[in-house]
Parts: sequence; C-alpha cells; structure tokens
Amino acid sequence: EELKLAWVVVNPEGARAISRKQLLDAAHFSGRNPSRKNMQDFCQPFGPDGLYTFDDFVKLCLKIPPTTLSELLNAFELMDVNGDGKISRQEMNLVLGKHGEHMTEKEIDEICSEFDKSGDGELDFKEFGNMMASLCDEIHSATVRQRLLQQLKLPEPAPPPQTSLQPGSQPGQAAKPGQSRPRRGSITSLRPPSSTETQECHEPVDLKLWTCDRLRGSFQVSADGGVTSEHYTFTLTEPCEVYLSVRMRREHAEADAALFLVQIDADGYTELVAFSHQHVHADPAIHQHLAPGNYLVLPWSSSCRLRKRAEQPKRGVALAETEGGEQVLSEKAKAALGEVFQRFDLDGTGALKRPEYDLMLLRTEGEACDDETWEFMTETFSDRKDQLTLPAFLGMYTQVLRAAEDDGFYNNFDALGYNRALVLDEVSCFTLFCFAAKKKVLTGLKARLYEKKALDGAVERSIINNGKKEVIVSGLNLYVHRCGELRVSLLLENRSKMAATIVVDLRNSINVRTSAGSLRITVTVPPRSEALVCHCMPDDLTQPWSVKHTVSAS
Repeated sequence: EELKLAWVVVNPEGARAISRKQLLDAAHFSGRNPSRKNMQDFCQPFGPDGLYTFDDFVKLCLKIPPTTLSELLNAFELMDVNGDGKISRQEMNLVLGKHGEHMTEKEIDEICSEFDKSGDGELDFKEFGNMMASLCDEIHSATVRQRLLQQLKLPEPAPPPQTSLQPGSQPGQAAKPGQSRPRRGSITSLRPPSSTETQECHEPVDLKLWTCDRLRGSFQVSADGGVTSEHYTFTLTEPCEVYLSVRMRREHAEADAALFLVQIDADGYTELVAFSHQHVHADPAIHQHLAPGNYLVLPWSSSCRLRKRAEQPKRGVALAETEGGEQVLSEKAKAALGEVFQRFDLDGTGALKRPEYDLMLLRTEGEACDDETWEFMTETFSDRKDQLTLPAFLGMYTQVLRAAEDDGFYNNFDALGYNRALVLDEVSCFTLFCFAAKKKVLTGLKARLYEKKALDGAVERSIINNGKKEVIVSGLNLYVHRCGELRVSLLLENRSKMAATIVVDLRNSINVRTSAGSLRITVTVPPRSEALVCHCMPDDLTQPWSVKHTVSAS
C-alpha cells in the first residue's frame, strides 16, 4: 500500500510510466534513500530518457528496503572511519565519494554547519540522525507540495524571463511566454478547417509502452531543384492515439523538415488531417487521435537548406582499382554503395526486398526493375531468396562497373545524390517512427513513391487554413497568404476568372534565403487557383531575421 501511495503522489495524472526523477521522488516518499550509484545501476538498462512502470518501481524498492534505526547506525559507523564516535567533514566526503555521491566542499560545510549543534565541526550520532530525518522531511514536503499544486492547478513559480534572441524576433525584444520550442515540434490541427491555432506537440510520457513501427527514408534534391522523399501509408483498424516523428540523421547534408498527415477515402481522395511546423534544428512530429482508415504520411523539406550543388569538386575519386588483373570496386566506391544499401534497406533487415530496390532504381533509372531482371539478380548474386544482401549488391555493381564507361558509372552515384568525390551532398537521411497507443491497430506501414500532387495540396492547404490573408489589389480577387514564424511560406490565391501574373519582391528582407533561390519572384496564377511563391528561412540561423514582402500585379 505504501508503494501505491508513493506512486500516486508523484504521478497524479495516472500515467502508465514515469521519469527517472519521478522514480527517485517515489522512492524517497516510500522511506527509501537510494544513492546515485543505486539509481545509475538500476536505470542504466533503460537509457538516458527511459520511462519506468509501477512494476519497475516495485523492483527498485525491493532492492532498497526502507531505512531502519539499525541501518542508520550502520551508516553512521560506516562514515565514522577512524571510530571516534563522530563524523568529520573529511570522512563524509571520503565515504560519499566511494559510494557514488559527489558533493562539493561548500555543500558538505553547509550540511555540517546546520546540524553541528555542539559547534565542534563534527557530527555525533544524534546530530547525524537529525540530519537524515530533516532530509527525509524535506523530500516528503516537496513532493506533497508538488502534488497539491497539480491538484489545485496552481503554477509553480515562473522562472525569470529569458531575453535570448529567437530567429525572427527583433533586437531588445524578450521571448514571449509560450514561445519556447517544444521537444519534438508543434502541430496544427486542421479539424475544423477554420482553425488557425498552433498547438504544442509533446512526446507522450509513456511512449516507451506504445507499439512502434519504423522505416528509413531520405530527402534528395531533384533535377529541378526541388526536394523529394519516400512517402508512407498505414491503416488504422480502430480509433487510436498516434504519435508520428521524423528523426533526422545529422551526419549528411542539412535539411529543414516537416510532416504532413492525410487520410485517404474509399475513392482515393485525400483530406489533410494534421501537419507539423518545424525548422532545421528540431525533428517534426504529429500527436493526434485518429479515426479508423487509411493514411498517407508525407515527409517534406522546403529546399531552403538542402539545395542543388553549385559545382562539382575539382578532383573526383577513382571508382575502380585492379585486383588480380580484373577491375574491382575501389574502397571509396564500396563505402558509398554500402551507404546506398543501408539507405534503401528501409526496414533495416540487412537485405533489399523488391519494393526497396525499385525505389532506388526509380531514382537512378526512372523505372522499376522488371521481373526477369530481378529473378536473375537474386539467383545469381544473392544467398537469400528473393532478396539482395550487401555482398550481393556489391557483386552486382562490380559487374555493372566492368560493363560501363566511367561517366556512366559516375552518373549512377550522381542520381543518388553523390558528387564526384563520392560525398553525399544532396541527400539528408531520416527515420520515420509510427507509434500507436493500442496494440495491433496500426498495420501495413509501407514506403511508396513520392506523391507530388498529394504533398503540394497538403502544403498549400496548410498555408491557406493557418496563414494570414492579404489583398493584393482591391477588387481583383487576388490574395497572398503568409504562414509561419520559424519558416515563412508565401502563397498566391487567384479567385478571378482570368490568369494573373504576380511579382513578389523580398529584397528588403533581412538575413533571408528562399526555396526559389531568388528574392524577386514572378508567378503566373491560373484563374480560380493557388500557386506557391516560396518558403523563407534565415540564411544564418544564429542571427535575427525578418521577411518583408511587397506584391504587385503586372
């Protein structure tokens, strides 16, 4: 019963799992005093951000029973190293250090001064007992106080206001309350469609207990300078809380990212359900309660940061070397192909399945592999049925190398985002995580080819539903929509019966780069339609920035 009470005190919301700090508070409330070493040993298997269930709490408490008088005496004798019946500052520091508790001399002096009633600079048994009782009372009082604050919905005392400059704010302007960036980003719900409120998207506290599917993916610069990626589908068999997250791999080229979620109806039409709003230093996420149905997950990058290379390196690397009189792949070519293999091994099984290989081939050749070629490759090179392992993949490309001209083989790497030095400079890799609060309700997570029409529609709808609308020329039914703070998006809307050519001038902006690569952009908008102008981000993320636009009809 005492353990249940301690669990409720630190977990008044009734979450299925608690943090490491809450676990320590619960142990203290139950009359236990685990050392730092106790906590480190117990929590190490859970990782730095681990969560702990009630069963985990019980296991910890079984390892560390409540403190008794005899144990208190044993602790005193342990700290009384020279056996003179008193604990000096030096003895306390020595014993605490051996047991994983590291305190500064100032902290030890403060403790000893508070409880050393005799004033001799040391603690006798009674003074030591008073110190331990006082510490337990402080822990108990602080925990109960926090619980009361939560039940009464009273805020903890606010920290002093921060004055650090955020991108987009002006010098001398303090950050407004609520502007701090959430851990995994923000979400804007589009139900109802008129909503323009942005809600914070926090990672669920008990996420470790949810079911999870994951697939790899990558953003890549396309021939026209845009950015493409894999898109994903899944089915939800019953209503469920879902958390979707794209976690970027920072070792490759830099890219900003966002995430769009659309529902697919029986006729194949899509409706935007939710989207995340992010910039380059945060991973986008969506936390939403979803109805049963089929869904399309659309990772997206704006082309503000991930861009087409300006030029090739002056010196390339050799793709081949001679071994035993035959051409073989060079070490750098092998390493690059190993990266390619891992990138398209979307489910991380160590082998490429037919759909994964097709996604790669669509990038390099523009068409999927035919049945006869796939059967020949897997039977000739691979030891896994209907799959390509890494040795098989490298063996196959060794044959391609021997049959191709140098430029032809380089073109394969170029189509996959590599420059002539075999540096992956036009690709940014990520992993998509799909969490569901219920078991066996999120099924069929699959990657598919880039859906440009669906993605463009989702991006445009998010800007219109959540942006600020301005009239371009009164009476002409021409409008510009501006949306976002960390990344500003501009979209034109033409409600007239005639096409309109619009000039958007951003040259008065400060520290801005655009997805269009220019600060003066001309766009022709067909009648009764919308057209995206560009997305804007800071050129230097450490400096203030502002987007100033003027719009005119030519």
